[in-house]
Amino acid sequence: MQSLKQSGIHVAEFYMAETGAEIEKYAQILGYPHKKVCIKPAISNGSRGMRILDASAGSLASFFEQKPNNTYTTPENVLQIFKDAKLPAMMVMEYLPGEEYTVDALLDKGEPLSILPRKRTSINNGISTANTDYFQWAISSSSTNMALRTLDARFNGTASFYAAPGVSNQFAWSTNGTTFNLIGSPLIMTNTGSMPTIDLSG
Repeated sequence: MQSLKQSGIHVAEFYMAETGAEIEKYAQILGYPHKKVCIKPAISNGSRGMRILDASAGSLASFFEQKPNNTYTTPENVLQIFKDAKLPAMMVMEYLPGEEYTVDALLDKGEPLSILPRKRTSINNGISTANTDYFQWAISSSSTNMALRTLDARFNGTASFYAAPGVSNQFAWSTNGTTFNLIGSPLIMTNTGSMPTIDLSG
């Protein structure tokens, strides 16, 4: 985050904390209790250690309306858990509601092989269970003629995710990278052993 900020990229306002008292102080600077504030370890994944400080989290309504694994909590609860424990570097930052976008990248010795931006449309315990993903491949040839006869797609995932709601996919082609023509109809896969093949020979 600090590197991004130094590079002129807009990031959420944040502070680094090492104690519960610092978390409480920075949360107040960021507007708590009038505003929600997010805390999380500087190094983590899958929403582990992430909590949203919300003054209404300890209310009677939240007790009956929210599930037990809810990520919303209060500074009082956090301080009771942390007490005098030695904490990893913690980020105390603005809570930014709205649509969430993420970028996955596959690299080889620092060189990007594939970069996938996606919108996370449904999240369960930090795991994205529904996305709007776009994969793009560029195919070129030095020969005069080139033909693409089939598209074979394999999608990794858990059996439960495939079964409900399933994995939907559809292909498209483009000669300029801007205008895309859809191929066939959208397909929904509900079996991890299947691999759809799109016949382009006709």
